[in-house]
Amino acid sequence: MFSTAVSTAKARIMPNMKEKNDLVLAMDPRALRALALIESSGAEAWLVGGCVRDALIGRTPHDFDIASSAPWKRTAQLFRAHGMRVIETGARHGSICAVVDGLPVEITSYRIDGVYGDRRRPDSIAPADDIESDLARRDFTMNATAFHPQRGLIDPFSGRRDMERDAIRCVGDASARFEEDPLRIMRALRFASQLGFSLDEAAEAAAARYAFLVRTVARERVYSELVKLLEGPDAGETLRLYSRIAASSICPDDERETAVWDRAMRDAACAVAALPPDAALRFAAIAACRDDDACAHAALQNLKAPRRVRERVRKLLEGARRFESAHPTRRETWFAVHGLDGDTDLARDVLALREALAASEQCAEQARRFIAIIEEMKRDRIPFKRSDLAVSGSDLAVEGIARGADMGPALERLLIASGTGRAPNERAALLALARDLSWAQAPRSSENLKKRSKTVDTHESHQ
Repeated sequence: MFSTAVSTAKARIMPNMKEKNDLVLAMDPRALRALALIESSGAEAWLVGGCVRDALIGRTPHDFDIASSAPWKRTAQLFRAHGMRVIETGARHGSICAVVDGLPVEITSYRIDGVYGDRRRPDSIAPADDIESDLARRDFTMNATAFHPQRGLIDPFSGRRDMERDAIRCVGDASARFEEDPLRIMRALRFASQLGFSLDEAAEAAAARYAFLVRTVARERVYSELVKLLEGPDAGETLRLYSRIAASSICPDDERETAVWDRAMRDAACAVAALPPDAALRFAAIAACRDDDACAHAALQNLKAPRRVRERVRKLLEGARRFESAHPTRRETWFAVHGLDGDTDLARDVLALREALAASEQCAEQARRFIAIIEEMKRDRIPFKRSDLAVSGSDLAVEGIARGADMGPALERLLIASGTGRAPNERAALLALARDLSWAQAPRSSENLKKRSKTVDTHESHQ
């Protein structure tokens, strides 16, 4: 079996690059194998794009692209002849994906792009004569480099220099690049967040000028880029610097709403930086600064975010308000977590959100105190949801305590009693309590659980 460990390829730098004499880049040997296979057929091939960029800045490449002088059909036949799977989903634009020992490698014929009529893909493509012409069609200089383990690095647009100064610069005219494909604006912000880079003056000006064109891009694609932005290690700083541009991705058709989201993103920048790289959690921080749950929900719907993401953001915002009105006692902490369906992981995220958004150290300390109480209660085996109870519905049925419609109310009353510390979470104790309590009426919502729990207190005080 061909080794899948990352290997290094030592190369001569192209003399016109004015670089050091030797360059060593870590590349997956399977990608190098694909490169060698193409060249064994007499064609020219180079590793290009993100894998070269990542290797140059010291990151481990994961996505591998090859540009080749061979027509895509010939390349597809070559890989199939060697028993490898070939996917032709991009064949219309001269691209195929070859799977080399489990590694997808995208291989594209040298090409020149025509006009981007739909502002997504070129209406037509034409074969390019050389790798330099192929690199000229790419979005940013850091993505317009090519590497070969023997021939070295080709860098016609000084992408490596831009990477050394942490700059995102467009290939050619920035306005033309963003106008032909406005999603590149969001890609620029995503790279800023992921790599800690900044847009150069021309790219920033053009992105701001053409941000309104993001509305022409499929919302799912915009959402995908926004998620990657929010998950980046420099998401907070990116929002601080480019909030107006990022806000255009959420509501590109409404200038007033864009201004509101712009302010919310700037206000949330520090909180976003303090939170873990969780897109839903970080969006919830922005939405909390937006201070309008309905607008936040509408924005996520507009972006066609998955239902589970929309629901999680809703719960995070509701949970933050729930803890805002609670005091850090075991009893009130339990009711706050129970109101989140007993989900302690969600409660921790809610409290992380509150701590990040805290207006004072006192508020932040209170959030940390809630987390400590939850951990303490979990160590004490305090149940937060019915499945945490030491008894089940089957136990109550076997004992003849509750059946049918009475089962849910019975378990809920036991959960209240044990969760608030008035009965140990032990089978014998809970069964004994269940025999003594009346199940005539069940709590109908989490809002009246505190009132219902007093019934348990009163009943027990007379035992």
